[in-house]
Amino acid sequence: MMDVGVREVDFVTQFSKNWDALSDILGTMRLIRKEPGTTLKYRVATVQLLGQNGGGENPVTIKPIMRPGETSGENSDSTSEESVSLQDTNTIQNNTSYENSYKAIAERLQKYNPKYATFGRSNVPEGSVIPYSWGTVAEVPFGELTVDKYAKAVSLESINSYGYDIAVQETDNEFLNELQGMVLTDFYAFLRACGSADGGVTEEAEESGEKTKTWQQCLALARGRCLNEFMKMRRTVTDVIGFANIMDLYTYLGDAPITVQTAFGLSYVQNFMGYSTLLLLSDNEIPQGTVLATPANNIVLYYCDPSHSEFARAGLQYTVDGDTPLIGFHTQGNYNTAVSECFAIMGMTMICEFVDGVIEEKVVDSGGEE
Repeated sequence: MMDVGVREVDFVTQFSKNWDALSDILGTMRLIRKEPGTTLKYRVATVQLLGQNGGGENPVTIKPIMRPGETSGENSDSTSEESVSLQDTNTIQNNTSYENSYKAIAERLQKYNPKYATFGRSNVPEGSVIPYSWGTVAEVPFGELTVDKYAKAVSLESINSYGYDIAVQETDNEFLNELQGMVLTDFYAFLRACGSADGGVTEEAEESGEKTKTWQQCLALARGRCLNEFMKMRRTVTDVIGFANIMDLYTYLGDAPITVQTAFGLSYVQNFMGYSTLLLLSDNEIPQGTVLATPANNIVLYYCDPSHSEFARAGLQYTVDGDTPLIGFHTQGNYNTAVSECFAIMGMTMICEFVDGVIEEKVVDSGGEE
């Protein structure tokens, strides 16, 4: 029979191994530890570039960059809009697609709606004083990093009927799978809410009058738009991760052989059509005909330590694993009710750092409908 302490260690170790496997799949996902109750916020950073262009000044607002963060305790006032001198004001017109994209994201998340503009090069005359470019940060609350609590109980009667291994160990495994699944389900919901507007049908399809877009084209366009967005921000993309319905893959492949791997309860294929990893999801997580893509280094996991000293002071001691404790687990026998109890706590939130780096594409049939 497994000792209670060994059962706790086995549970948290398996959870950590599974999460390490997910990290390997996603590539460069970052894990950031925060205190329980930390308010997660998007940081909208703006820079006011000031220069002289030899002519009149054209007031615009510099394009903000959206980042999630935490309450820093610093005084963060709302970002102000100030005038900037531009060398080429015509470039402002190119920001219409940016603005529309962010408005759509803001409507879906009911969060902050930043404004955008482009700036040109400064042209400071020889020997003149170089004006400061002022940087400001406005923090917009995204949510609170909460500690979620769960409990499971197995009765003495169940253990007597089925034995310890089935009644306790197998339900522990199912308990662990459910906890993992909740974190991922929240992340998929975040991706779908943030996925930027569909890019429409291809130019070739428009010209030919066949307003269609196949699943293969969706994969290619989603990856291309993803790379394009990060190139606009002058940011490096390591690998692009794709998310698709598993039925779309098998419909596309037909009888063609392919190696599908499984880890952390996920099915995925690697090095597929330019994607380092293509995660295959069910209808509950992503509808058929929809493709999502984002760079691997755009994914961030915020977590709190379940073995927090304040919890321990209150007599709530949980077994954790490793230097990155993601889940706390405790078991005990309750003699009052004759059940084997187990308790799990975790505070984990997966999000994407740049929401405009989450791209969505949808299949369009021959009638032009998605």
